[in-house]
This record gives sequence, structure tokens and C-alpha cells, in this order.
Amino acid sequence: AADLIGYIQSTGTPMVVATNPFFPRVATHARIRWAGLAPDDFTEITTYENYHYCKPNLSYYKELFDRTGFDPRSCLMVGNNVDEDMIASTLGCDTFLILRNLINKKNADISVYKQGTLGDLHRYLKNMQ
Repeated sequence: AADLIGYIQSTGTPMVVATNPFFPRVATHARIRWAGLAPDDFTEITTYENYHYCKPNLSYYKELFDRTGFDPRSCLMVGNNVDEDMIASTLGCDTFLILRNLINKKNADISVYKQGTLGDLHRYLKNMQ
């Protein structure tokens, strides 16, 4: 993940940690550091101190886009949870489903999503440039 984040940073693309805001800021920042990253690498990090909704509620994503000012149609949501992450597509957000540790409780058809490993995501992003 650190290599992928480094690549995205090199392109100047802003990044958001759009994790379900169940945890306080201190815990979420610790999780980011465990991944070998720094909280300062991200434009926005969702935590329970600063967000009012949780995934898969669309209000969570609306609040995120309102706070950042990003147009969902120019964003890519990456995640491993079909119900909670891929729902961002209903707001016009592009999506990429990470298959490692896939969560698909409703056995939804995932063929409609771009998908693969973090390496596949890295290649996909390089091909977009």
C-alpha cells in the first residue's frame, strides 16, 4: 500500500482516508501509521469526531464530498466492501474493488466494478495518466 500511496502522491492527486468513522482520530491515525503511511499524506480522514454518518449511508459520502469540495464524478473510491464502498458509485464516483479480504455479505454481482489487487490498482492508475 505504501508504494501505491507514494505513486499517487507523485502525481499530485489528493487522497482521502474514507474509512467508516467508528474510531476516534487518535486510533485512525495510529492505523494509518501501522500501514507505513502518515496522516499528513491525506487531504481528509474520516473519524467519529468529524463525521455524522457511517457507510453505507449515502449521507456519509455526501458529507465527505461537501467537506473536501471534490466532485464525486472526478473521484475514485477504492475499497474491499461491496456494500459500504461501492455505493459511492451511485453519486457518480468511479470505483475500484480490492479483492483481498473482500466483503460481499449480500453476494452482489461484482462484475460491474473495476477490481483486482493493489498491484492491479497501481497499474490501472498508471494507465490513466
